[in-house]
Amino acid sequence: MRVRICERVTRIVTRIYDQELRKAGLEITQFGLLTALATAGEANQKRLSAGFAMDSTTLTRTLGLLRRQGLVRVRRGKDRRERLFRLTQAGKRQMAEAQPYGSGRNSDCGRNLAIRGGKA
Repeated sequence: MRVRICERVTRIVTRIYDQELRKAGLEITQFGLLTALATAGEANQKRLSAGFAMDSTTLTRTLGLLRRQGLVRVRRGKDRRERLFRLTQAGKRQMAEAQPYGSGRNSDCGRNLAIRGGKA
């Protein structure tokens, strides 16, 4: 029962953050990856996946989208298979724009959670 309640709350919170982050042109998974890259500076996909409950296919797709949007740059690592990701200047600007929505400051997240009262 507790697991189902936690899953429901997670879906509600994710949906609310997605609505808020959409104002800055991002989804919560994109914002999370940009935040991780802002913190790490540069990271390979294995290191990024360690911090997310995200399967490899979703991570690859999301990184590809961020790359096509010009928010993330990729370069080869030590061997031909490794790819290292880092934020571009546009990615840093997008992060700054999205920060108030992703952190809950200057957003309707708290109010939306109170209004929904835990209903999915």
